[in-house]
Amino acid sequence: MKSKMLPTIIASLSFAAVPVAFGATYQMELAAAYGEVDVDNYSTSQNDYSLSGTYYFSLVDTKNRPLAESAFLQKAGSVNVRGDYSRYESSYSSLDYTSEARVYGRELGADIYIPNSVFYLGGGVREFKARSEWNYGENKGSSSEDWDSRWYVKAGVTPVDGMLVWSEFYEDVDVSDYWNINAKYVMPIGAEGHWLNLEARYEATEDDGDDSQSFSMAGDYYLDSHLSLGGGVTHYTYDGDYSNDNENEYFVRANQYFTDNLAVNLKYADGDYESSWTLGATLRF
Repeated sequence: MKSKMLPTIIASLSFAAVPVAFGATYQMELAAAYGEVDVDNYSTSQNDYSLSGTYYFSLVDTKNRPLAESAFLQKAGSVNVRGDYSRYESSYSSLDYTSEARVYGRELGADIYIPNSVFYLGGGVREFKARSEWNYGENKGSSSEDWDSRWYVKAGVTPVDGMLVWSEFYEDVDVSDYWNINAKYVMPIGAEGHWLNLEARYEATEDDGDDSQSFSMAGDYYLDSHLSLGGGVTHYTYDGDYSNDNENEYFVRANQYFTDNLAVNLKYADGDYESSWTLGATLRF
C-alpha cells in the first residue's frame, strides 16, 4: 500500500477558500476527471478519463446551500450524458509478456423527483466496448468486443428533506443474484453555513457459488458553501468455491469551488491491493 503518501495528499487538500456572493443559479454542468491506479506488487497500470454533462429541468438555486449539494437539496430533476475511457497495461519481464487493454464507456440517464411526493425515479442506458492486445515472446494476439448495452432503473424515497434512499436494478439481472441499497443525507450542523454529507452503500452478488459483498461509508464536512473535506472506507468480502478474501479501501477527498461556477476536486484511495488518485474539475452555466 501507499499509506506513506497520505500525509502529503491530506496536506494538499487544504485549498484556500475564496469568498464570493451567495445566490447564484445555474442550469448546466460540465465535469471532467483523470485518474491513475497502481496495483501493488504487479507491473500493472491503469489510466482513467471521464467527461460528463448534466442539464437540469429548472434553474438550481445555490442560496444558503453548499454549492456541491445545491441540486440534490433542491430535488432538481435532470438529464445527463457521460463518456469514459480506461487504459490498462501489464508487463512481466520474466515471461516476456506484455498486454494492453482499452475500455470505452458511454451513458445516457435521467433523474426525476415526483412533484408533491416522496418518490424518486431514475434510469438510463450504459454501453461498453473493449479491445485488447498481447505479446508473449514472438506470439501476438488481439481481441475486440462491440458495444454492449444495459438498461438500468433507480427507485427511491426522500423521507425527510436532504435525504434520499434508493436501489438500482439492471437489465437481465435478477434481484436474487444482485441487489443494492444506497443512502445519502445532507444536513446543516453547528455554525451557520456548515453542512455534513453522509453516504452509505451496500451491495451483494451471488454467481454460481461465488458470492461477494461490499459496504461503503463516506462523509464530507463543509467548512463553508465552497469547501468540503471528507473521506470514507469500503469493505469487500469474497466467498467462492476456490478462495475467500476480505479487502478494505480507505479514501480522502476534497472539493473546492473557487467561484460559484468553477470547482476542482481531488481524491486519494489506499487499499489492501492497490492505490489510486483522481483529479477532477466542474464548470457550471
